Amino acid sequence: MFRFPVEVIDSRATSMGLGWQVLADARAVEMGFDLHGVLQRIHQVRRRIFQYAGLDTRWST
Repeated sequence: MFRFPVEVIDSRATSMGLGWQVLADARAVEMGFDLHGVLQRIHQVRRRIFQYAGLDTRWST
């Protein structure tokens, strides 16, 4: 159905972790990278992302 290659990527992130990967992707495309180069950039960014979650463990009544 598409006239261009499509890759499905598990971002392994939520929120801005996914956003950083999308921004890296867009910049790589603007710089003229081919599909392989774009995917490499995404993987580089993904390896550098660490997500932390803080949960409120106090019970409120």
